[in-house]
Parts: sequence; C-alpha cells; structure tokens
Amino acid sequence: MNIKWNCLFDNKTPQQKKSALYDRACILMEVPDNIKKSVCIIANDIDPEVINVEAGGIEGAPHITVLYGVKDNVILSKYFKKPLLLKTDTKITYFDNDDTTVAKVAILSEELHDLHYLIKSFEPNSDDRLDYNPHMTIAYLQPNKRLENDGFVSFSWVQRSIELHLNGLVDKLTI
Repeated sequence: MNIKWNCLFDNKTPQQKKSALYDRACILMEVPDNIKKSVCIIANDIDPEVINVEAGGIEGAPHITVLYGVKDNVILSKYFKKPLLLKTDTKITYFDNDDTTVAKVAILSEELHDLHYLIKSFEPNSDDRLDYNPHMTIAYLQPNKRLENDGFVSFSWVQRSIELHLNGLVDKLTI
C-alpha cells in the first residue's frame, strides 16, 4: 500500500501543524500508535476530491478531545486519577458543520463521558454543546460528502495519559 498521508502532519502547512499541536486550548487524549496507523490507512483510501483541505483535510494527529475551549490552566491530576478503558466498535460516522463534513470514529466509554462532564462543571470553558460525543476525527470532507467505504473500526485499549493544550504549552499527565 502506498501511504499518501501519515500521522505526523505530512499533509499540513507549517501553520496548521503549529495550530494542531499547540493552539487547541483543550484537554485531549493521544491514541496509541497502532490506532493512529489504522486511521492513516483509512485516510489513504479517501478520494482526494472529497477532502476539504481548507477545513483541515486529513487529521494528522488522531486524538480524542475530552474538553474543547478550556480557558484556564487545569490541574489534570484532580480529575484523571485512573486509567480509562476506551473502545471503538462502530462504523465510520459523520457530522456536518456549516462548511465541512467530519468523518469520525466514535469512542465508547462511560468513564470518558463522566470525565468530560466533571471537568466541564468545575473549569472555565467555552464549550456550549449539551451532548458530548467523544470521537477521533479521520478527515474533514467537502460538505455533505461521505467516504466510499464506511468500514467497521474495532479497537479497545487502556488510556493512561491526558494532555492540556493551552497558550502554546502542552502539559501531559501519565498514570
């Protein structure tokens, strides 16, 4: 198989790389390398005509966002006290924004939901969504487009680390 994209941002501009790494103002979980590689393999099969490069293109660093829009430093150890069991066991799904369709893999974990709502309740943030739907983004597509293959993605793993990305800094906690 000829890899067109890789998990180290090869398809991103230098500004997109910096933004993806440092300017998220969020709490996220990096996923294991084998899962990143699987997401990259899925990305390799995407028809370039359906990729919305302006909206972000292929996700170069597969991750799970725990809370977006963090406004202040968060002491991660107050909330992340034990490893979480996470899994995917689903087809690729989608959600539409005004200018793009996001291809994603849902993450199944009650513990992750609980962690999201706990942090959101006690820490300043701009997340105004009522529902939390944890996922890994695969790619940003042209509006209302879908992948030719909505393959089934199945993984489970123990998540032992969490990261705070704020003001150009990354604080990582591993337990």
